[in-house]
Amino acid sequence: MILRTLYISVIALLLFSCGKDSGEAMNTSNSGKAAAQTKTMDKELAKGPLSKIYIIADDSVWDSAMTDSIIYYFQSAYPILPAPEPLYDLMRYSTQQIKNKQERRELRTYMLLADLNDQESAATKMALKDIGPEKAKAVKESGSYKLIVGKDKWAEGQIIVYLMGHGKEQLYDNIRDNFNAIDKAIRKGEESKRNNSVYLGGINSKVKSEIRETMSINLEVPSGFKMAMNNKEDKVIWLRKDDKDAILNLMIKNMGTFDEAGFSKEGMKAIRNELGLFVSSKIENSYMIINDIDLPMLMSSTSFNNNFALEARGIWELENDFMGGPFISYIVHNPNSDQVFFIDGFVHAPGEEKREHMLQLEHIIKTLAF
Repeated sequence: MILRTLYISVIALLLFSCGKDSGEAMNTSNSGKAAAQTKTMDKELAKGPLSKIYIIADDSVWDSAMTDSIIYYFQSAYPILPAPEPLYDLMRYSTQQIKNKQERRELRTYMLLADLNDQESAATKMALKDIGPEKAKAVKESGSYKLIVGKDKWAEGQIIVYLMGHGKEQLYDNIRDNFNAIDKAIRKGEESKRNNSVYLGGINSKVKSEIRETMSINLEVPSGFKMAMNNKEDKVIWLRKDDKDAILNLMIKNMGTFDEAGFSKEGMKAIRNELGLFVSSKIENSYMIINDIDLPMLMSSTSFNNNFALEARGIWELENDFMGGPFISYIVHNPNSDQVFFIDGFVHAPGEEKREHMLQLEHIIKTLAF
């Protein structure tokens, strides 16, 4: 297992793996890797749902102010859904509750809150033991707080985020200043499980080959998705998966050579509404459009597999009908061919939660490769 240290201003973000009874970091040599594998052979696989964080905190730390801070960040609204759903579901345990039941130690994602000013705290003792004496000494002697992310403490595929501060005020600062880093680390830790879930039935090789032949791109298409449309004249592909509680859709368009005007909010909205004309219900003259009146369409620039891209999130609806849901769109530039691709995922799941469906679509979209 690779050990990396990344310094972000005064914050150390350390990735390490905890042994079963020791918090020392694993050796990064080949022999260290073998030792790590031997040590974890008797561990169960981590269990529990994705997008759920189990918080380990003493009663003295878990007061109303701390609860409010955690909820404000980690249960803020997932962007953007027709009805609000939190980024994460949360459940809190004390250290004693964790120790009392083995199944509580085999969950997927934890966040441990440790007040370093309280050396008698059970949570603080657990954190300092886990990270090992060398790091514990550095943390205790440092006037600044530390954020540490560990893996596989009690089970394989497990992630535990150690949030530490010298007093509650520093803990609050830690949560505020490092939320994005924590969110990124947790989502990264969930990738393997989400990938296994998305591709449980394997790859639809036939559809993947057809996309490659038509678009000259690679996309890892899960087995449940079928080709709903391949319009070679307009260079548009539509994939669809019908589940019992939701319909998941992916649309891809080759937009031709790079045009700076297309890389804008107006360009993103125009191309998505253009593709929406292909989507209708049984109602005559129905078609899909962006609804940015009830909720805004959020735009951001991003790196998509090391290629420049724009991302949009919003909600869609059918004109002249009563259907709608969330979408996520990307415009991606392939610098090798100067081609620009639009890829979009949208969900129709009336009465159902949609967060995990959107995370699955985002996972599939990000397998796009040139």
